[in-house]
Amino acid sequence: MILRIKFYLLSLEYVRFFLSKLYNFINKEVKIYHKENLWIHKNKNEYYINFHPIFKFDEFKSIYKYFIKKYKPKKNDIIIDVGSGLGQELLYLSKIIGRKGKIFSIESDPRLFKVLNKIVLLNNLKNVYLLNGFFYKKNNIKVKSKLNPINDWMSNSINSSRGKFFETNTITIDAIIKKYKLRKINFAKFNIEGSEINLLSGNDIFLRKCQNICISCHDFINKKEFQTFSEIKKILKKKNFKIHNNFSKNRIRKYFIYAKKK
Repeated sequence: MILRIKFYLLSLEYVRFFLSKLYNFINKEVKIYHKENLWIHKNKNEYYINFHPIFKFDEFKSIYKYFIKKYKPKKNDIIIDVGSGLGQELLYLSKIIGRKGKIFSIESDPRLFKVLNKIVLLNNLKNVYLLNGFFYKKNNIKVKSKLNPINDWMSNSINSSRGKFFETNTITIDAIIKKYKLRKINFAKFNIEGSEINLLSGNDIFLRKCQNICISCHDFINKKEFQTFSEIKKILKKKNFKIHNNFSKNRIRKYFIYAKKK
């Protein structure tokens, strides 16, 4: 009951404005302001964005660390980021790999893609290639997807998008490799709520060229379409990857798969 009241209060725009003003008064390192229906957070010379004010900022900012537990990105890396979301990993990785590195960011949700564009612009990221598409086993097919409500921790209005659909093109990583003539992928991160099952086919070049990979499977969601953990491990082993041990007991992070090409 208390949690419901909390979520309801935080869904009210005037409450968010009041709390953001209070937060700005108390916190001297992070400044929050509202623009174009987005909440922008400036931390030193970095900009982060969400659909509501972030009050646990350090926790939000450091989400990236769970994806790089088994591989530490370095200068000049070529990285594939599938399901870039709100861009925390994107922003961190862009700084690490430097000007000669490249990140290819794939995001299908048009709301999140808007956020990513803004992040790239505000942070002046020159090594990021944004791609608005649905990761799939075939390239450039028009698909219609349901625009599910973004969770309350991410969205201004939890029910504003319920039942809506959007159209987008599919994309394979193989198509990206061919277009940009990539010789090697140093690291790839997947956070796409079950769509990683499309690694079954159509992305064979990627699985040959990729050296390190992290996939956040969503088996903790008790629905058939999210049960990919075992199947993805089989695919990676078949493609000559070594699966790292993951000893996390966290209900979400225990379904992270970390793998390295043998």
